[in-house]
Amino acid sequence: MTDRPINCTVETVRAIPDNWTMIPRAMLPRLNGRFGRNYDAAPTDLKPTILAIAELEHRAREARSPRSQSKENARDDL
Repeated sequence: MTDRPINCTVETVRAIPDNWTMIPRAMLPRLNGRFGRNYDAAPTDLKPTILAIAELEHRAREARSPRSQSKENARDDL
């Protein structure tokens, strides 16, 4: 089982597999959480932009975290 949920990038009425993308579970609060951008209720044309911004914020936060730096150091040792 994967730790990444699947998110539809367009209307769920026409939910074909090509329109689905896997996102990190840690990114979910940035989409719909307390300080999220209300992704589910957003208009369809804004959803790709909201998803891209949430992904950018998620990657920036991961890059700043000490945990991610230790993972990079471990990869360099290999």
